[in-house]
Amino acid sequence: MHLDTNLMSRLSGAFPLDWKHDHLTFLGLKLTKNPAKLYHHNYVRMHKEFTDSMQAWKGKYLSWTGHIAAVKMSLIPKIQYLFRTLQIPLPKQYLKNMQHTINTFIWEGKKASSRDPTTGGTQGRFRPPELDGLLQSGVPP
Repeated sequence: MHLDTNLMSRLSGAFPLDWKHDHLTFLGLKLTKNPAKLYHHNYVRMHKEFTDSMQAWKGKYLSWTGHIAAVKMSLIPKIQYLFRTLQIPLPKQYLKNMQHTINTFIWEGKKASSRDPTTGGTQGRFRPPELDGLLQSGVPP
């Protein structure tokens, strides 16, 4: 990332890697020279990937609990990994948008029920995930 162009061209010719000038990809995270760009390179990209995944799942027949299970098994581990490894301040609007995307997928665009049909209340193992709790659980005191 901090190499002159001559050295960069020699290294890229010698090693067939995906060379980038603005970031380094390590364990799925895009680390940038400028810390202000971390949000855009990681969190915005993740939101787009999740939206694309949920679009692909819309064509499949999934029950209400199947929608929640798909989010909990596929998307939540990725969110937790990003929250725990890249602890940067997030705009509140980002969490609201992400939660809205997840809720829209779970409820299939319908109005969310105030009570959980599987348990008769709002508690239970099939409760839709809440991102605020995930963010707070991943941040050390």
